[in-house]
Formats: sequence, C-alpha cells, structure tokens
Amino acid sequence: MRRYRALLAGLVIATVAFGFEWRGRVDRLLRAAESGDATRRREAVLSLAAFPSGRVREAVLRALGDEDALVRQAAADVAGALAIREASETLLEWLSDPAADVRASACRALGRLGDRQTVAPIVRALGDAEVPVRRAAVEALARLDADQGLVPIIGRLDDTSPDVRTAAAVALGELRDARATVPLMGRAQDTVPEVRAAAMDALGRLGEPRVVPALLQGLRDAAIEVRLSAIAALGRSGAADAVEPLRGALVDSDRRIRVAALTALGSIPGDAAASALVESLDRSDAPQEVAELLASRLDATHLVLRALESRPSGPTASALARVLARSATADAAPALLQALGHAPESSVGPILVALGATRSPIALLPILERLAATDPTARAAALDALDRYLAPRPGDPPDTRVDGRIADPLVAALSRAPRPERPRLVRMLGWVGAPRTVTVLAPLTDDEDAAMRAAALEALGRIGSPASIERLLARLDDEDAEVRWIAAQALGRSADAAATTMLARRLLDPRPSDRVALLEAIGASLARSTVAPAVRALRRALGASDPVLVARAAAALGRARDRAAAAPLLELLDSADPRRRRWAAAALAGHPSTEVARRLTRVASEDEDGSVRVEAWAALGTAGDDAFARAAQTDLASLVGRRDERTRRPLTLLRSHHEPGDLAAAAFAIARHVRARPNVALVPALCAATRARDALVRANAVAALAAAEGAEGDVDVPCGERATALLGGDGSAIVRESAARWVAARAGMATPAQRDAREALRACARDDAVPAVAEACGAALADPRLPPLDAYAQLTVYSSDATRLVLDGLVGIVLADGTVRAAVTDPAGRVVQHRAPRGAVRVVEVDIASHPPAPP
Repeated sequence: MRRYRALLAGLVIATVAFGFEWRGRVDRLLRAAESGDATRRREAVLSLAAFPSGRVREAVLRALGDEDALVRQAAADVAGALAIREASETLLEWLSDPAADVRASACRALGRLGDRQTVAPIVRALGDAEVPVRRAAVEALARLDADQGLVPIIGRLDDTSPDVRTAAAVALGELRDARATVPLMGRAQDTVPEVRAAAMDALGRLGEPRVVPALLQGLRDAAIEVRLSAIAALGRSGAADAVEPLRGALVDSDRRIRVAALTALGSIPGDAAASALVESLDRSDAPQEVAELLASRLDATHLVLRALESRPSGPTASALARVLARSATADAAPALLQALGHAPESSVGPILVALGATRSPIALLPILERLAATDPTARAAALDALDRYLAPRPGDPPDTRVDGRIADPLVAALSRAPRPERPRLVRMLGWVGAPRTVTVLAPLTDDEDAAMRAAALEALGRIGSPASIERLLARLDDEDAEVRWIAAQALGRSADAAATTMLARRLLDPRPSDRVALLEAIGASLARSTVAPAVRALRRALGASDPVLVARAAAALGRARDRAAAAPLLELLDSADPRRRRWAAAALAGHPSTEVARRLTRVASEDEDGSVRVEAWAALGTAGDDAFARAAQTDLASLVGRRDERTRRPLTLLRSHHEPGDLAAAAFAIARHVRARPNVALVPALCAATRARDALVRANAVAALAAAEGAEGDVDVPCGERATALLGGDGSAIVRESAARWVAARAGMATPAQRDAREALRACARDDAVPAVAEACGAALADPRLPPLDAYAQLTVYSSDATRLVLDGLVGIVLADGTVRAAVTDPAGRVVQHRAPRGAVRVVEVDIASHPPAPP
C-alpha cells in the first residue's frame, strides 16, 4: 500500500495554478472512473484525491463497490484522504472481508476519516491473524487519538510480529501519553533492533525525565540504528544529563554517530551543550554543520561570535561567517574584522559578505579596499559584500538610504571595472541615491548593452532626480521590452505632475507605443500624487478592446490617490464581461470606503463567476468594513464549525453551493481585516477555522490569530496552544509557514508557554523538510513582529516549469505576514496586492482542499 500513498502524495498537484479548469478535469476523471479498464479506473480514482470532496464524493463511494480489489483499495485510500464520512459503513464491513489486504485498507482509511465511533471495531482488528491488518489497526488507532485506543496499542508491544511491535512503539510516540513510558522502556530491551530503535524514538517524544537512563543505555547498543535513535531521543529530551555522554559520541569512529550527536547537542538548551558544540569546531570534519547548529540555538548570535572570536581563521571562520551573513548585526562587525585579518585569501569571501550584512560603518573600508583589487575573485567577493550592505531588504522602509559618501568610491570603481561588473556597480549607485551621481548615470541610459541601460534607468529612478526624467521618457521607446518596463517603473518613482500628464497624453495617442509600460508609469505616479488628466486618461482606457490594457488601466486606477478614481471602477463592476468585473473588483481594494465595501460585499456573495467572487473577497480584505466582518464571521463559523451539511446555519455572504476558492478567499479577507483591525469577536470563528479541511482556510485563520495574539491590548485567544501543534504537525506546508508567525507571537508573550514556543520555532527551523517553512521559522524566531502593511506588491506568474505565463488562472499567493491569497492572474499573468505586508511575496502550487489538517 506504500505505492498508493506515494501516488496520492504525488497527486497534490498545482490545481490552483490551473484555476477554473477544475470542473473540466474532474469530469474527465469521473468518466475514466467508469472505464471498462480496471487499471484506468484505479488511476482515475487515485487522481480524484487532488480535488475537493464535494465534487468527487459520489464517484469515490461507487468505487468502493468496484469488482476489482485494487480499485476498491484505491477508493478506500481516497475516501480517507478526503474525509468522506459516508464511506465508514462500507469500510466497517470490509473489516470482515476474507482478504487481508482489504481489511488492512479498511483500517487505514477508517483511521484517516477521524470518526472515533469506529474505535471499537478497529481495536478488535488488533487481534487479526494477519500481520498487515494488525499493523494497520495500530496506525489507525494512533490517528484517531482516542483514549480507549491507548491500552490496546500498548498491548501490541508484546505482539509476536516485530513489525507490529515497531508500529505500536511508533504510535505511542506519536500519542505522547506518559502512561506508555514503562511499557516502552521494557521494549527498549527487545531482541529485534528495529523495535528497540522505535522504542527509543518514542521514549524521546514523551517528554518524561525518567526515560533518560534507558536512552543513555541505548548509546551502548550494538546496533547502530538503535544508537542513532537513542541519540536523537536524547536531543529531544533536552536533558542536561545527556550532554556529557553526547560529548563522548562526538569522537565516535562512525561519522553518522558524530553528526547525530552534534544535532542532538544543538537541541539541548544551556551553556554545557553550547560549549560542547563550540569545542567540537576544532575537531569536526564538518565545521559548516556545527556552525549551522550553533545558529539554530536561541542564543545563536552570541554563540557564533564567541566561536569566531576564539577561532578567527581557516575553514571554521568561513563556516561561522556564512552563518552570520544571514542575520548579522552591527555588533558582529568587530569579530568579523578580526577574522578578516587572520583569514587566508582563499576564505576571505564569506567573511566579507558577513561584514556587508552587518551594515556597520566600520565594515565599509575593508570591503571598498578589495573593490580595487586586480584579482577578479577578490573583486567578486567585495561586490557580493556591497550587495549585502546596500541592497534594500524586504523589511526596509521604501525610502531607506545609506551613507552618500559611498557614492564616490563606487564611481571610481565604475571607471576602472571590467564591463561585466559595471551594471552591478551602477545598480548600487541607485541604492545609495546620491543626486550628484546623476551626471554619471544619465549617459549610460544610451549604452549599447541593454543590461547597462536597465541598470542605469533603475538607478535614476531610485534617485528620483527631475533632471533624469527626460532620459527616462526617452527609454519608454527602447527596443528592449525589459528596458522599457524598467524605465516605466523608474518614471513611476520620479515623475512630477508635468511628466505624468505627458505620459497620459502618450497613452491616448494612436501612434504605436508600449502602453503597458505607460500604464505602469502612470499608476505608480498616481500612487504618489493626484494628476487629474492622468485619471481621465485611465478612465478612457477602460473602454479599450485590448483586455491587457483594460486590466492594467484598472490596476493603475486602483493605485491612484484621487478618490475620483473609484467611480469608473464601480461602473466597471457592472460590466457584462466577468473579466472586467474581476479587474474592477481587484482594483477597488485601493479605494476603501463604505460604498466600495457595500458593492464588493454584494459581488462576493452574488456574482455568478467564481473568479470575480475570489477577487472581490481579496479586495474586501483591504476595503471591507465592520458590517462585512460581522457577515463573514457568520459564514466562516458555519462552514468550518459544522460537518453536517443539513445542520448548517443559513449563509450570509457565501453561496450555498460555493466553489472551493470562495471559502479560502473569504478566510483571506477576514485575516486581512483582523491584520489591520484586531477584532475580538472574530476569534472563536478563527479558532474553529484552524481545523478546516481547506489548507488555505487554515493558513489564513492561523495568520489572523497571529495578528490578534500579537496585537496591543488584551486579545484573548483561547486556542493559542494549538499554534505549536499546527507548526509541528499540519499536513500542509503553507499552514506550517503561517503557524510560524503565530508561534512567534506567543513566544513574545510573558507566559509559561513562551519557552515552548521558542523551542518549537527552533526545532522547525532546524528540522522541517520544506525549506520555505524552515526559513519562515528562522525568520520568525529572529524577529517575531509582523511586517507593516505599507507595500504595493505585484508579480508575474509562470507555470511550475517556468515555460509559460499563467493567464487568467487561479493561483495561491503567500504574503510576508503568513496570509495566503487565492488570486486570479490578469491577461498578462500578473497579480497585484494593495497594502501588502512589507517583504517577499511568492506563488505556491497548492490544492485548496487536498491537505488534511493536523490531528485535533
């Protein structure tokens, strides 16, 4: 059955990325599930796991009665994955089937369905004559997490089959019930190494101090898998008594044992474990691994600096510098300068980059000195360091500037740099923002190299000098499309009223021009100040026949500060063309008012087109008022709080037969509303939503609770303890990523749970298999504050293989505060977000309803 699980995992495909093709794709699979070919039926049934249960429920239930056993087993797996409760009756009958593999499939599926009323029949299956059935029953009971299942699972620790004993030990570790401590300690002496290893792992998960002696005994086991399991369990225990034995394991002849001991020491708090790690740098054959472990600790910066000060040269210094480069502060600069003085030229690069990351004034001179080096490697290291020093960071305010005195050395370096390095230096001059460099940069806008022209235009736009506007305007006709786009963005940052009026005239001029670039420039300019002729030009552009121009004109009006810009968008909201209604809804996010909220609320609840509703919901997250929040709260509580369709309360905003995207979009809107204005009344519904089937609903509920918990004032979040459980156990990476913010908010509170929250973030940053989640945990640990909502984000979306644009498609957008938006791209593949949290924005490929939540 592992083959089925792997296939099911592989079918968590980019359903969102293909948006409103859901219905057609499902219909094709439903037809295939009725095929005369059993293999085709089985593949179709397995594929249905990637779609919302409401559309595929009947087909899966029919497949449970298929004449082919493999089709029936596939249907059982899918019924469990999609929590189709109606399958329970059939699956319970399967527990008496003559075929062992059918009985095992029934156990697995019943465990995933989560119906605790099935515990008793599954407990009876623990006495089955066949090993696979008993093992499946153990795993199912662990999933159900019911009190009446604990003792029967403990009983299986004495099963005649090592496979079942192993499964029982694993299950007890997942349940983390202290009543299993003594039986597991007994099984740590099992004759089979796999069972002993599973028992060690489970003991480490119980959090019981009395298990430490048994784990220490496991360090001396003859089987390496048992020793590795014991070492990992000692790390999880956090016991100070484990430090010295683990220190001894650091010199083991087997590298696997040494690495495991290092990892375990990285998990144990306190100076003793930290000192053991620092000392291991001198003898470790993998200093980078040790440096990473030091960085994962709560006192990371202090530890890494202490280690660097005492070991300022060689591979160790380079490894420590690479770690420091991620989050170095000005305090790290002295130790890095000392290391730079001792380092051989071959290891200078990482130290220079870390120096640049400190943004300390004392770091500049050594970096700039190497910028003049004749050695290309040294210059490349200096350029990388200056990138870290000067480049805007996601959390920086938009108008951040650095010391203007850096401009002169950069200009000097530009005059002698090889041509491939010059665009980087030009871009850096833009980051410095010194007006006196305009005379150097302006001629470069005519350079024969498109990369140089683009860099010069970007730099001039950042400097914002009126003297450069003529150059920027000229490049709107550049032969290179990317250069035209960068010129438009630069004009958006610097154009005055006269230049913006000129752009508006060019937009309406029938002669050929890059109107998309013009619209970008006009929209960005209107975001800074009102220019009435430009607003009128955009209004006329809404009547164009080209859908790309209409979409971009609407987006530009959405950025305008002029209140009059909302009127043409409200008119467009009544268009017969659903795409125009969608673009109007998205743009109205930039014009919050009572009238806009009222109109968007009606569209979100009544429009026949799902893509329009999704964008209306997203806009309501910014433009919605308190009346919207009250209505949305009712819907959210109804839809996620009750499983029986017949007992749901009447819906206020959501349609009774809503598309999967509606609920996810509504959750995003509520999360955005709470993010801007923490609302105590919404907390109960949000707590319920953390257990919703839809991954995007859970992620947004979690992000909203993070905002509520981190808000000033006394906002009581009764489900706060669930934050850590979601971080460590939710089935969706985007939910865990959002949970990092919630756990960080709790880590900053003066409560007994503070330490547990910080430890959970540290473990996530070290152990989560998904890089985005591990990075989110590390970032939240370093800075638990939510980013301000002062950015305008726009991105162009490509397919997963980066070969084509996703046009008019539904995609998932992860914002820097953990909210996840279901968004529809425009005809050019673009998505915009008003009042976005400052920081990175990215597209995720995730099916809205296919990731099961963590156990309750």
